[in-house]
Amino acid sequence: MNSRRSFVKTLLYTTGSLYVGSSLFGCKKVEKAELEQHISGSDIRAMEQISLVRQRVRRAHTYLRDHQSFPEPTVVKELDCVIIGSGYAGITAAHILRKEKKSFVLIENEDRPGGAAVNYTWNDIEIPLGSSYFVDYSDTLKSMSKEVGISPITINGDALFYKGEYYNDFWKEDTMKVLASSPKELEILQKFKKDVLAMEVPTYPVSPTLNKQHHEYDLQSVESLINNKYPSELLREYLNLYTLSSMGGEVSKVNLYSFFNFYQSEMGEENGYPRYSFVGGTHTLPKMYSQLIGDSFQPNTMAVRIEQIDKKVHITCINNEDKPIKYIANSCILSTQKFLAQHLIPDLPAIYRETFSKIEYAPYTTIHLCANEPLTNNSAFDTWVLPKSKHFVDIVNPTQLNKKKTNTVVSLFNPIPQDLRHNLLSDEFAIQLTENAVDYACKLMKINKDILQQVVFFGWGHMLVVPTVGSHSMLTQLSNKPLGSIFFAHTDNDCAPAIENAVAHGEYTANMVLQHLKTS
Repeated sequence: MNSRRSFVKTLLYTTGSLYVGSSLFGCKKVEKAELEQHISGSDIRAMEQISLVRQRVRRAHTYLRDHQSFPEPTVVKELDCVIIGSGYAGITAAHILRKEKKSFVLIENEDRPGGAAVNYTWNDIEIPLGSSYFVDYSDTLKSMSKEVGISPITINGDALFYKGEYYNDFWKEDTMKVLASSPKELEILQKFKKDVLAMEVPTYPVSPTLNKQHHEYDLQSVESLINNKYPSELLREYLNLYTLSSMGGEVSKVNLYSFFNFYQSEMGEENGYPRYSFVGGTHTLPKMYSQLIGDSFQPNTMAVRIEQIDKKVHITCINNEDKPIKYIANSCILSTQKFLAQHLIPDLPAIYRETFSKIEYAPYTTIHLCANEPLTNNSAFDTWVLPKSKHFVDIVNPTQLNKKKTNTVVSLFNPIPQDLRHNLLSDEFAIQLTENAVDYACKLMKINKDILQQVVFFGWGHMLVVPTVGSHSMLTQLSNKPLGSIFFAHTDNDCAPAIENAVAHGEYTANMVLQHLKTS
């Protein structure tokens, strides 16, 4: 028998069958023998559980990628606006339109709202699978929060797990003194911190015309900054973890414009930069807002075609029973990733196709260890792990986000190379990835694997838009231009993945729609 235990979850029913990855396969029934073929060589104990959580890509692949035909809709509804995608951009747009008493529907392919702000519940504990915090509690976020009766909480800062030891807050003077390999490296770290805190950071949304300094930021990578101005291997490795986890790319790929904007706010509450979330995580706000708007939120509904006919937008959707429905609207807001536009809009002009095809999205996986005993005694919200492994870059402790304040869950965040994106649809790949990550994490954190009750794998093929070098000088300006009565409101408007960007573009785009409705 293989000595390495499998800590991936297998939910065995009395019938000898299991249901795996309903987000991907619908309710595909998989026989036990078929499962064992997927994970041959693994030691699976009876009644262990696996949860493979993915996006609902089955219908998207069927109707958009593979072009399966569907009947013309017999149900037709008319309204002011159709919003496609219920992440933070989509719910913000809905909030603005609702305040102005415009009729709208918020379409969502998943069975829940939130986009990357997605949760999994285990033993009444809410576990963020994707985005988990924000740094700017803007007036718009305040307005939405107030409307649903919630307030954000502040969460702890970072820690570094370096060569077997925990160090709380990398940027504290005492921590830098311990970690720096020499007085020279300490000076470099101190200078970097001082410079980042003092600088006037570039802002989002990206301006239609960048000034000279911001243009130069866009054309430089984070790695070039480190090499030329702050030559420290420790700094390079530490920031590489951050850019991978937060922006989907290594320091060689991410531009300075986005990095400076993001990273100043990562310097911690003691430097004037608190972090926020909600009890239950960032998913709480879109969940409660979707409940507030009632039937105006339509989950399990996928847009399959968008056409502009006689100054109206015709949006054909497929519901959970694979039945078509058509909305005829004065406007449409596409608040999903733009690579979908070429599949949704038959007459999408070539300039849009070419522009959208240049935007890069990072595949992402997270793995969540659940137990009935404490798994960590570290109070940091996010712990970065050096030396970097291929299994995960940081460990999130969702304790502060739960009413129970339990530390019986830890989350491993691991962006994966873009050329492995297609592997996320493979159960075998997910299982192997999970096994390896759990083995490594347990050894690293000295966790007895026998106490684990459940492990959850989450895979998202296009989670983060990557702020690549050069993307802010032309790509963002071209990619967010309206197409007739179709408007775009996703974080890829800026090629910068953050809740703040999503909220800003949801609001900005909704206001453009309001102006459009006045003249249409």
